[in-house]
Amino acid sequence: MTSFGLATALAIIASTPVFSSNAPVSAPSDEQLEVEAPELEWSDEGFSLMTGIAPGTTFGPRSFNPMVHYSAELGMRWERGETRLSIGAEGSLLQILEAKAPGGGVHGVLSVSGDHAYARAGLGVAAGIPGRHDDTDRSSARSAGVGLGLERVENEIRGRTGLDDNLSVDKASRVNNAVFLVLRLRFG
Repeated sequence: MTSFGLATALAIIASTPVFSSNAPVSAPSDEQLEVEAPELEWSDEGFSLMTGIAPGTTFGPRSFNPMVHYSAELGMRWERGETRLSIGAEGSLLQILEAKAPGGGVHGVLSVSGDHAYARAGLGVAAGIPGRHDDTDRSSARSAGVGLGLERVENEIRGRTGLDDNLSVDKASRVNNAVFLVLRLRFG
């Protein structure tokens, strides 16, 4: 292409309304700029019941205590899109292997889940958990727990599997840490 041809092509392009400074320019209207995002609101899903079983163990400074944790949680559920929130009270029974009597506890639990994962946290009280390896050395305790895991929904039943960590401190300020492999089913 010669310099004359290039100059002619540039002159033609510069005189088109798209590139011309004399071309009228209009700003987009407010209607064109608005993007309608779908409004998602929390929907009340009512009451739900969750039951679970969890093998686990406590870890002490010189020992561990294998146990099985049975639980039942009654609470309220809300949903917003793929996000689910539940708040409830969980009662639990702890059968420590080789122990004569079971332990137990009550916790307030908050659980959040979405897609295929969940997280939960709870605060409460527990009794009958050994402070040491000696089975007779039991006391009541304040306890807190957290859990993470996977969730699957089939019809109206939710199945969960994950890990829970429960930390308790008894009257004598002894700390007990328990870890559980959790299997839970939620109805409703």
